[in-house]
Amino acid sequence: RDMQIAQQIQSSLLPQNLPIFSGIDLAAFSHPALDIGGDYYDIIQIDDKHIGLVIADVSGKGIGGALMMAVCRSVLQSNARNEYDPASMLTSLNNILSDNLAEDMFISMLYMVLNTETHLLSFARAGHEAPIILHRDNQKIDRDESDGIAIGLVDSSTFKSIIETKNIQLRSGDLVVTYTDGITEAMDDTGEEWGLENLLNSIKENNKHTATNLLENIENKVLEFAGNTPQHDDMTMLAINID
Repeated sequence: RDMQIAQQIQSSLLPQNLPIFSGIDLAAFSHPALDIGGDYYDIIQIDDKHIGLVIADVSGKGIGGALMMAVCRSVLQSNARNEYDPASMLTSLNNILSDNLAEDMFISMLYMVLNTETHLLSFARAGHEAPIILHRDNQKIDRDESDGIAIGLVDSSTFKSIIETKNIQLRSGDLVVTYTDGITEAMDDTGEEWGLENLLNSIKENNKHTATNLLENIENKVLEFAGNTPQHDDMTMLAINID
C-alpha cells in the first residue's frame, strides 16, 4: 500500500503534457519500478524565452522519497522565475532542503536552462548523470562532466564552491538526452547491466527520429533487455531536439 501511495504521488507530480515551442521538440517518460526511487522531471517556464528543465532522482524510497520529490518540485517552481544560472538554482535548493533531508537521503539533479530563441543551453549537475549531446551534423557526442555534488550531502558553502554552470550553444539538428541511472543500470536475468554504451549506441541508431520516437525506441530496448527481471529503480528520460 505504501508503494501504491508513493506511485500515485509521483505520477501526479510529473507533467501531464509537455509545452510546445517553435523549433524545439521535447519528449520524456518515466517508467516506475516496483521499489519507488523518486525520479522526477519537469519543464518550467522561466520567462517568455527561457525554460528550465530538470531531471532528478531522490534516494529515499516509498512515501518519503515521493514526498521529497514533491518538495523539490515546489521549491523549483517557486524559485525558477528570473533565475537563469543553473548552479545558483541548485545552490538555493540545497540551502533549503539540506537541513530537512534524513541522514540516508540525498537528491541527484540535473538542472538546465534553455533559451528558446537562441538555443543557448546552460546546465549544472548536482551529482547527476551528465547530459548526452549529439551533434547530428558530424555525429559527435559531447558529455561534459561538470563539477557538482548531490543535494543534501554537504553544507551550503561546500556545495556552492563545487557546483558550476556549463554553457553550450546548440545548433540546428542537435539532440540533448538526459536520464536517471535506472536506465543504464537496468539488469537482465543474469545480473548484467544495460550500460552507458548501449544507451549511446541507441541514441546514434535512432537519432533521425523525433524526440518522442527516440525515447520510445530506447524505452522498448531497455525493457526488452530486462525482460521479466524485476527492476529496483525508476527509469526516466528527458530529451530536447533542436529542429
